[in-house]
Amino acid sequence: MGKIYSFVLVAIALMMGREGWALESESCLREQVRLRAQVHQLETRVKQQQTMIAQLLHEKEVQFLDKGSENSFIDLGGKRQYADCSEIYNDGFKQSGFYKIKPLQSLAEFSVYCDMSDGGGWTVIQRRSDGSENFNRGWNDYENGFGNFVQNNGEYWLGNKNINLLTIQGDYTLNRPDRF
Repeated sequence: MGKIYSFVLVAIALMMGREGWALESESCLREQVRLRAQVHQLETRVKQQQTMIAQLLHEKEVQFLDKGSENSFIDLGGKRQYADCSEIYNDGFKQSGFYKIKPLQSLAEFSVYCDMSDGGGWTVIQRRSDGSENFNRGWNDYENGFGNFVQNNGEYWLGNKNINLLTIQGDYTLNRPDRF
């Protein structure tokens, strides 16, 4: 009887050991799943930050171009911030050229060419003059804008973000592209 009792105790201990091992193994698997999810979250954050860094570098490049020829901008005398070229025109400024505007929902002002001929106040979203700027570009460039925003014959695309900031302010008319 003593041998049977010992055998039963050993069998119970082994079974409990297996249950403990099974529980420990299950706990390990749950920890692996949790860690994999955490790694995936971190990888996603890194990709988002890399995208943001690329956008900021591009915006800095555009700002650097803007600062290259501050004298090419028409000075409005700090009178006020304008949401688009039509506001500048309606406030009495009739000279075509580069101006700084700040649409209502924009966080910062940006450069645009304002055509003040033919009734004036035209905010030019694309300028092509001599083919010097390569317009065969990726989505990020079209989203943020590219080109030379400071020279009188500079070619540029204003950027989908900036165009959106302009057009959500109200109704606008798109003029013929051959006009400019």
